[in-house]
Amino acid sequence: MKKQWIQIALALLLAGIVGSPSLAVDATMPTTTATPVVAKKVTYKPEDKARYEVLRQQNQGQLVPKERFITTTAQDIVLTFGGLTRRESVDDMLSHLAAMNAKGTFFVTELELRKHADTVREILRRGHEIGLGLRTGTEGDFYETCAQIERLQKNMNRLFGVKPTIARQVFGKETPEVNEACSAMRIQLLGQTVNTVQTKDKEAKTAEDIYAHLFGKAVTSMGRGQIIYTRLDFLDNPVLTGEILEWIKRNKIDNIAYRGLNDTPETNIENDSAYRLTNVSEVLQDVQHRWQYPVPIERVPEILRPENHPKKLEGQDLKNLLAKRYIGAPTVNAVDRIQGFTISEIKRLDKTGFIKGVKDNTIFLTFDDWSNDASINHLLYVLRKHHVPATFFIITWNVKNNPNLLRAIAESGQIIGSHTNKHYPMVVQDNTYGGNLIPMEPKEYAEDVQKAYAELVNVVGDVKVNEKPMLTRFIRPPTLAISKSGLQSIFEAGYTYVVSGFESTDDYAVPSMQSLAGGLNHGIYDENGNVRKGSIIIMHMTDHAKYTAETLDELLTINEQRLDNDPKKFKVGCLEDYLTEEYSQDMKDKKNTLVDSSTEEQQVREKLERDQLVHSKN
Repeated sequence: MKKQWIQIALALLLAGIVGSPSLAVDATMPTTTATPVVAKKVTYKPEDKARYEVLRQQNQGQLVPKERFITTTAQDIVLTFGGLTRRESVDDMLSHLAAMNAKGTFFVTELELRKHADTVREILRRGHEIGLGLRTGTEGDFYETCAQIERLQKNMNRLFGVKPTIARQVFGKETPEVNEACSAMRIQLLGQTVNTVQTKDKEAKTAEDIYAHLFGKAVTSMGRGQIIYTRLDFLDNPVLTGEILEWIKRNKIDNIAYRGLNDTPETNIENDSAYRLTNVSEVLQDVQHRWQYPVPIERVPEILRPENHPKKLEGQDLKNLLAKRYIGAPTVNAVDRIQGFTISEIKRLDKTGFIKGVKDNTIFLTFDDWSNDASINHLLYVLRKHHVPATFFIITWNVKNNPNLLRAIAESGQIIGSHTNKHYPMVVQDNTYGGNLIPMEPKEYAEDVQKAYAELVNVVGDVKVNEKPMLTRFIRPPTLAISKSGLQSIFEAGYTYVVSGFESTDDYAVPSMQSLAGGLNHGIYDENGNVRKGSIIIMHMTDHAKYTAETLDELLTINEQRLDNDPKKFKVGCLEDYLTEEYSQDMKDKKNTLVDSSTEEQQVREKLERDQLVHSKN
């Protein structure tokens, strides 16, 4: 009889009716056919599975994404934690958070809820929140994930009166079933932008041993809505995680705030440039700053949708568009960064870098490229401080990693234009033959500018300030270089204006504020000290342009102190208000002449011949 009962129990075990604790398997370890089969523990009843199946059908296969950041334009950085088994580490981190006036989200597993309820209670007492710490099996079972979510919510509500709807998978294989279960159970699944604790750092002694490889060289700061995750019980040093977070705050968060011209968040109550360290729910509940990425196309005005653009341009259409819609630059001419035009066509191209017809002392500020929150947030604060507009020409290939920042630029009332996707110039100088080369085929360039605009639509296509769209179909060519085929691709992609400018400050290379101030003043004032009406100033938003924000702050401060009747006082205009459908750059201007003598015309002819030679040899 005993033997018979053993056989029945074994059969039930193999059938999955009677369970045993499942083994924790390292997903990176190879398995072999010799590995014994272990029955999966079933932790839910048949009626529960039936309920989960109904939810699954209603969910229709949707997968909630594992968010690396939260889509928000609020100046918030999210702190999250896991690994609550070592009380010393938790208490140390709580002390650090209190010193930083920061809030965090602590993801709690079922095991931690059973064995460390007092630790969880202290976390809540300190004003922080808890989330669901999911420990899925190696197969990431849909039904088990649903059951685990329900158990965690039920027990957290019983013990602490909270029922979290945010989760992190702290252990187990990541499978679509986990994402599907979270979607069916209406749970938001979070990942991280930065993981402060890595396997290779387990034996690290100091923060210096770790932070050097947490961020790439190009990452100078954290960003809006980005998530920092710290596991507290992994490193051998129990208090090292707090030191790491302190270092991140000092070096990657505090530097985002503007501190220049004796204007800091600590000394000026109106300086609102600092970022807040907070928990997940604070950011999710701030609906004023939340948005959806990518922007649903139905929210984008029809006139700005990518598919709404002109048909293919032919001959005279392109010539007329160039005459009306191309704002050039004095430094770009037939012997430098122009290719594919005849002499007569070059004569007709604008070379002023000015908006025509400006009658008052209005100038225009523009910024190129792309960067991190540290440099761009400084610029946004200075523009906000002085109530002036600007146009930001964006390189888009890396925007997907920080779309919140681009969205924040637009929501602050700044105009958005394109600087292409990968910043490939239409023309490059070839020193071997002294001619201009086209680095991309027309089709390739067309794809690049189309992709750039599509990404801008994805992020800011629906943003309006005072009922005016912040996205434009303006584009600035990389290095200001132009080719006939490249410009045709631009207009055929739906762009309305190609905007270079009068003064390119090279602010990414200047050695000092004084040097940059000289360039800005040259762009604003002529040799007689008169304001250059309609002048377009080109600056940059990169980390290398380290003097730009403070120099601009000083320049605008001095300008504000001038009397209204001072002829040197300038105004800052918005390009979008001038570059309308009716505007034309094709106005007579004696200064806008590149070829005005037989000698110069001969130089142009020789240049065009060199271009042909270069292309015949390549």
